[in-house]
Amino acid sequence: NNKLHIIGTQVGVRRESLSHKSTDFSWNVTSPILASSLHKNAEILNSKRDIPINTTLTMSNNRLKVFGSPEKYVQGRNATAHIGEEMEKLGMKGPVVVVSTSTPYRLLASKWEKALTDHGYEFTNVQFGGVCTADEADRISEEAKRLRAKTLVAFGGGQIIDAVRAASILCDCEVVSCPTLASTDAPCSCLCVMYHGDHSFHEYRLTRRHPTLVLVDTSVVAVAPRRMLVGGLGDALATWFESRSVREANSNNFLGGMQTETGLALSKLCYNTLIEDGPSAVQSVDAKAVTPALERVVE
Repeated sequence: NNKLHIIGTQVGVRRESLSHKSTDFSWNVTSPILASSLHKNAEILNSKRDIPINTTLTMSNNRLKVFGSPEKYVQGRNATAHIGEEMEKLGMKGPVVVVSTSTPYRLLASKWEKALTDHGYEFTNVQFGGVCTADEADRISEEAKRLRAKTLVAFGGGQIIDAVRAASILCDCEVVSCPTLASTDAPCSCLCVMYHGDHSFHEYRLTRRHPTLVLVDTSVVAVAPRRMLVGGLGDALATWFESRSVREANSNNFLGGMQTETGLALSKLCYNTLIEDGPSAVQSVDAKAVTPALERVVE
């Protein structure tokens, strides 16, 4: 019951097309609109063979596939107690600045403080200001610079994680993302959504890399409000349709490259998992219990 799910990946994968020569492929297109669009764009590369198509197109070798992800993903009951160990395995350096709000601090601070201390990390706790603004990112960054921190750790929801990742751009720190809610995709992303102080949208910022470590303690996710998980289900369900649209339109992904088979397959697996386990996961949160269904949905 206390085993952790661990996934390790390369920070980024870039792959050239399958051949140095242009190659013809015969595909079947069911949508006339899609067929027309594909005819206009001859730079199609390595599509899923199960996407029905009926036209011959030329594959060009001047587009790259790009897949980005956190370097390591760790999930499970009481995962917070392993944060120091996992950071040490990745060679992450201190001093460490830990940013959180009152609820994560109350529930988890004793665990992360012991885990960091046991593995020799000097750390400072910083209270999050409440909104992911440019000023808040600047404040966190200045505190990290003052402490000569090498690593920023975020415990909380999407705005805290976005603010910490935005701060990392300014102070050149590695990031550990520790979501306490399964409500957004912020923990694994390189995109920071910035707001004004009145919560209105300001801008997007992109970090140079994804978080070095994502660590999810499902014991705290299980006691979060039900509405947070339900909102996360809706957000994650859309991923498959977004991913499929990118494939059908032969568009670049958010990282500026062509979609990988891995990205498409993960989005479909996400959809299937949520359809199968979503209702049971919500019942688990209602019961404040960590169950296999909740673990699968959180992942």
